[in-house]
Amino acid sequence: MGIELLPSHIALSSADMVADICKPLEKLGITYFSFVRSFKDGSHIRLSNNPAWTQHYYSREFYNVVINQVPDAEGNIPWSCIDRYPLFHDASEYFDVDNGIVMVITSDDIVERYFFGSTRENRQVNYIYLHQIDILKKFVLYFKEYANSLIDKATKTRIMVPKPILDDEDEKFYSNDLISEFLDDIQIKKVCIRAKGEDIFISQNEAKILSLMKCGYTAKNISNEIGLTPKTVEIYRDKLKTKLNQYSRNNLVSLAKSNSLLDMELFN
Repeated sequence: MGIELLPSHIALSSADMVADICKPLEKLGITYFSFVRSFKDGSHIRLSNNPAWTQHYYSREFYNVVINQVPDAEGNIPWSCIDRYPLFHDASEYFDVDNGIVMVITSDDIVERYFFGSTRENRQVNYIYLHQIDILKKFVLYFKEYANSLIDKATKTRIMVPKPILDDEDEKFYSNDLISEFLDDIQIKKVCIRAKGEDIFISQNEAKILSLMKCGYTAKNISNEIGLTPKTVEIYRDKLKTKLNQYSRNNLVSLAKSNSLLDMELFN
């Protein structure tokens, strides 16, 4: 059973305000827009100019549909490259939402998806996606500025989709003992960091320090968290600047934020 949103929920009630912000897109022939921000706890928010499709999306449980297409180097997925059934089939056939693209933007704590679409007949709009994608990136900045209050309001009433029902036999097979055995088999000694186009391997302690730095931890905070003295943390940090060819603490933090696998939970 899918989710039935109340008409007062901001995912539906904000449609006119979102449509007003999206008016400039009409000049490009883009008539459909949705913004989705997903959080690490599994919740998300959604703002769109098409409330009818939004309601259909949740009632049909399309949030469980996996898009079988890898984003390009810039994080974009043209709809023409995606298996149409059932998600994009329904959007096209019943709501005349077609010829679009998904723009995926990842931050350290969230993933954002921007859906731009047109009608079934307007194939010409694909020119924008292929040759003028930067102007849609500028629209993303524009949207985040003018929809800021809506995003804040939506964040207070996040949507938590139900987890798929597990098969009891599957759960029994993947017992805690089996998981523990697997983790014992994959002991990590070095952590790969991507820096300036190269794979560079750092120690577990260095990885822990970087993962906490990107969360704003000071040397003293890190010391308390991983059991090293503040001085030792500073020595590790200075060595990381040299090893990763970074010139300042801010450079290290920026690098850490760009490596999503730098997560303390993975090193404990």
